[in-house]
Amino acid sequence: MPRYCERCDTYFAETFGACPPCGAKLSFASAPQEEFWAVLGVASNPPNAEILGGLLAARGIPHLVAKRGVSMYPAPDAGVDLYLMLVPGEGLEAAQELQVAAERGELAVTEKDLEET
Repeated sequence: MPRYCERCDTYFAETFGACPPCGAKLSFASAPQEEFWAVLGVASNPPNAEILGGLLAARGIPHLVAKRGVSMYPAPDAGVDLYLMLVPGEGLEAAQELQVAAERGELAVTEKDLEET
């Protein structure tokens, strides 16, 4: 059952406890919704998130990047920024196939793709 953010009026996968964009606590939706957002992947910096976002946008797959800081050992006070790449649940499979193809070097964002978005 998806979770719901009242602040953003958005549904997320049940694995989320807090809303990625705003940080509000999520509650379980009273009824399953057709659209919810799922995590496609995590990037460690804005350029990597932008590359994956460009691939998705060029193929017409909606996406959202949510910045999240995470502390890591051995320096608990030094946060490492992580960027969650979210896609609508119904587009997750197509986005995962696109991501795998990109990781294998089978496709890339071209200048033409960037001009069209």
